[in-house]
Parts: sequence; structure tokens; C-alpha cells
Amino acid sequence: MFGFGLRLRPVLICFSLLYVVATGGCSEGNNLPVLDEPSIIDFTPTHGLANTTVTITGNNFSTIPAANLVRFNGTIAIVSEATATRIVTTVPQGATTGPITITVDGQTATSSMVFAVSDAIVSSWTLEASGTFQNLLGVVHDGRQYIAVGDSGTIIASPDGMTWTGRNSGTKQNLFSVISGAGEYIAVGAGGRIIASPDGVTWTERISGTKQVLHDAVYTGNQYIAVGSGGTILTSTDEGGTAASSLLGFEWNQALSGTFQNLMGVVYGDGQYVAVGDGGTILTSPDGVVWTARNSGTKQNLHRVIPADGEYIAVGAGGTILASMDGVAWTARNSGTTRILYDTIYQRDQFVAAGSNGIIITSPDGRVWRNGSSGVTDWLRRIAYDGERFLIVGENGTILSSD
Repeated sequence: MFGFGLRLRPVLICFSLLYVVATGGCSEGNNLPVLDEPSIIDFTPTHGLANTTVTITGNNFSTIPAANLVRFNGTIAIVSEATATRIVTTVPQGATTGPITITVDGQTATSSMVFAVSDAIVSSWTLEASGTFQNLLGVVHDGRQYIAVGDSGTIIASPDGMTWTGRNSGTKQNLFSVISGAGEYIAVGAGGRIIASPDGVTWTERISGTKQVLHDAVYTGNQYIAVGSGGTILTSTDEGGTAASSLLGFEWNQALSGTFQNLMGVVYGDGQYVAVGDGGTILTSPDGVVWTARNSGTKQNLHRVIPADGEYIAVGAGGTILASMDGVAWTARNSGTTRILYDTIYQRDQFVAAGSNGIIITSPDGRVWRNGSSGVTDWLRRIAYDGERFLIVGENGTILSSD
């Protein structure tokens, strides 16, 4: 019995060694690391063309950029930055709409949403006959028609952006902006001029109480705000009277802006007003009455600000583009141009900006901008959108419509 037991012992030792080799067991130092699977939580933006920068957030990414294999619907992308929870990449050439996948050490995560590779960025423009050689400085489309305004009291109207008819504004003052709201059109301009029309045909003057140039205006549902030279801010509020007795658009009051800089643009979005102007001026207000100065980080003149795609975008001289999530903290974006940008708009999942010497730039996300060809050298001042096409107005009666 004793001898038999000795002969079995080598067999048992052999099986034990085989177990250790096969499993890597017996000591923690011999265990191979087990990597957690990567996961994709979100990515931004959700659409764009080739070369658009995309930030992907998630878990268990490699901190070595090249160790993360990112694909846009199967097309491999280059990763420029990587942490365990964040990857920065760009949309590769040839990518198509579909999910984003990330493979790390043989394990693949697939996004729950698709990334839309948009090929709808406007790239060609048609010169329309406006019937005037006056500089056109403002335009609006309210679902009924286009109204464009400009120098020497010029007002023209069009149902489709192609056939234009002149209207009598009753003034020779330059008109810089036109908006629609409260069932009427409001145009503002030089000498504190404010004129209004229920139909775009018949215009009457409103008393603004100022001689300062008014550059822009906005309507928020129960209040008009107009901004202009020397830090001028005017408000006109519906105090809750009947339609017949309402002073909205008729009675205008001065608000203290806290600046003497010319204010060129104003917008309402995400519960606040944002105004921009010369010298990089940016002001915000919850009610249009109390205004707070913000640090824009630039001394360039700013001409226009809009709310778009979850943030504010401001444009101005020197190709300046600024972005902010809250209207308080602003960061510069690279526009790819040094020309003056007078206006920008966000519609149809894209940004269009226009300015001096016929410059037009477009972007799917407000971050990556590319030059387009307008076919003109006239300075382009304001952009509108009618649900299908973009329309831009500018110097010498220039009107461009997107194809």
C-alpha cells in the first residue's frame, strides 16, 4: 500500500503543474490582466462633413490615441487625443451616416446613436435681381414673405426671394435691420428711426425717443429690444393691455447698458438677451433692462450674435468667431478668414456666415469652417432662411439665394 502511494504521487504533481500552466493560477503575480470593455456614452457634434472634429465620451478607452480604433460606419478615423473617458477624432473622408465604433484590445463598443454625415452644406449661390442699387443691410422672412431694408429708406419685398417689389418706407434714413413680431414688421435705422408695418406694404413711423443710430432689434413675445450707437438700448413692453390699448412697439424706453460702445446686434435665447458691439463688447440681460458686461476675449468689433445648436455664436471683424454655452464665458473659433463677418445663421443643420468682399463660409458644427464661393465681391450684410433656401443681402442691391 505504501509503495503504491509513492507511485501515484508523481502523477498528482504532474496534474497540478498542468493546472498551473493552463490557468496561470497559484499566485496573483501570474494572473493575466482582464480589460473592461469600452463603452460609448455620447459624442458631439452629432453630424458633420469630412474633417469635422468629433469628441466621444465613454469609458475604458486607451490613453494611447493609436490604440483606439475608431470607425464611422466602418470607415477608420484618426484619433488625435485620448484619455480613459474621452477621445477626439475627425470624420474621415468617405465616411457615411451610421454608428461610431471604438475597438480597444479586441473589444468593440458601438454607439447607440448614428453620426449623420451631412452632404447638404450649401455650396452654390444664384444672384437674384433686386431692382435696386442701394445697399441692402437687413432682411427677414416670416413665413409669408421676404422683407429687405437698406440705405435711404429702401424697402423691397418678395414672396419667393426672386421677384422683388419696392415699397414706400416714408423715410430717407438708412435702415439697418428688420424683424417680424407681434403681427407686424419693425425696421430700425439711422437717427433713431423706427418704422412699422402690418403687411410690409404700408409703413408708419414710431417715436423712439433717441437720435442715435439703431442697428438691430429683437422680439421675444411680449417685448421689443433695439440696440444702437453709444450703447443705446431701447425697450418696448406689452404691459398686459388689450390689443387695441397695448403700447408694444409704440412706447420705447431707454435702458442703461453700462457702455458707450456701439451695439450692433442683439438676440434672445435660452432665457436671456445677448448684445454685441464694437471693441469686443458683449452684454447679457435676463429682462432687457439690467445688463451685465462679459469678457469676450477680443477687441474686434462684433456685428452679430445668434443662439444655435445649444450655444451662442458671435461673429465680427477680422474673421472673429466666438462661442459660448452660457453667454458668460466665450472662446474663439478659427474661421479660416480675416475678412469682416457681418452675420451668421444656423438652419438645416449648418451654419452660414457672410461678410466683406463677398465672403461666405459654412460649417456643420460651428467649429470647422470652410470657404465657399459667392461669385460676388460686394459686402454681404444679412442672411435669412425661408425653410428651403438661404438668402443673403448686401451692397449695391446684391441678393444671393442658395441653390
